Amino acid sequence: MLSVINPEVRNNPMRVWRSFINGSKSGATLLIAIAAIGILVGSLDTTGLGLKLANVIASVRGDSLFSALAVAMVGALILGMGMPTLPAYLIIILVMGPAIQALGISMLTAHMFVFYYGVASSLTPPVAIAAYAAAPIAGSNPLMTAFMSFRLGMAKFIIPFIFAFYPTILIVEEFHLLPFLWILARTLFCIWLFSSALSAFDRGRLTWAEVVLRFLAAFILLALDPLYHLPALALGVVLILWDWRRGQAKGPELEGSK
Repeated sequence: MLSVINPEVRNNPMRVWRSFINGSKSGATLLIAIAAIGILVGSLDTTGLGLKLANVIASVRGDSLFSALAVAMVGALILGMGMPTLPAYLIIILVMGPAIQALGISMLTAHMFVFYYGVASSLTPPVAIAAYAAAPIAGSNPLMTAFMSFRLGMAKFIIPFIFAFYPTILIVEEFHLLPFLWILARTLFCIWLFSSALSAFDRGRLTWAEVVLRFLAAFILLALDPLYHLPALALGVVLILWDWRRGQAKGPELEGSK
C-alpha cells in the first residue's frame, strides 16, 4: 500500500502488478529448489552420507583444524559447482554443515563458511558458471575467463577461515570491539597483500621475491599467536613502504626523461 507514495508508481500502476508477477516467479523458483532439497534430505538420511563425510573429515583432521576446514572447503566448492547460489548453499549446508559443526564450529559460522564457498564456486574452474556467462559478453575464451576470475577472486577464499578462527568478525557471536577492530584491520591488510601478490603489481610491478614475501606475510598475518602475526604485520608494512618509495623515486626519473 505504501507504494502509492512513489509518484512513479502512481503514474504507472502496472508496476505494482508486475512486481507481484516477478515475486510469484521467484517464489516458484524457490519452491522448486526446496522440493529438490527435500529429496536430497531424504537421501542423506537414508544413506548416512552426512555422517560418513563427517567421519572422513575427522580422520583427515588429526590435530589441525585448518586441514579439516581445507577438506570442507574443497567439498563445498565441488558440491556448489554449476549451481545457483541458493540451491548450492542449501545442499552444501545439509551435507557439510554437520561435519563442520563436529569440528567445534558454531552453527552460524558453519552456515557462513559454506555460504561463502557456495558463492565462490561460481568462479572456480573448471565449471565457473559465472565466468562462462560473462565470457560471451566480454568476447573472451570461457576457460581463460574462468581462470582469470579465479585468480582475481582468490582472496575471497581466505574469508571463511577468518570466520572459523575469529568468530568475533561476524559481530553476532563473541563480539568484543577491540578484537573486532584488530582482526578487521589485519584482514584488510591481508587482502591487500594477497591480491597485490596475485597480480604481481601494486604501485608498480613486483619482483618474484616481493610476491613470495607478500604471500607469506598475508598468510602468517592471520595466525592466532601474536608472536607470528606481529612480525608478519611488520614485514607487510616494510614491503608496502618499499614499494611506495620505489614508486616515488621513479616519478622524478620519468619526469626528467620527458
